Amino acid sequence: MQLRADTKLKDILAAYPWILDEAAAIDGRFRALRSPLGRALIGRSDISDAAKRVGVTPEIVIEKIEALIRSHGE
Repeated sequence: MQLRADTKLKDILAAYPWILDEAAAIDGRFRALRSPLGRALIGRSDISDAAKRVGVTPEIVIEKIEALIRSHGE
C-alpha cells in the first residue's frame, strides 16, 4: 500500500488491522483512536488529519507507519 497524506485511516486499518493496537508507537496521543470518538474519526480521517491532531507533519506519520509495517515483515 502506498501511503500519502490523503490516505484514509480506515484503508490503512483494513490492510493492517494490527496497527490500531500499535498506534501509540507512532505517537502516544494516537491511543485515543481506541476510544469511541477515535473510532468514529477513523472512518473519515486521513493521515494529514491525524498528523494535525498530534502536531507533526504527515511525512513523520507516514515514516512511522511504514516503519511499523516493516517491523512486521509486511
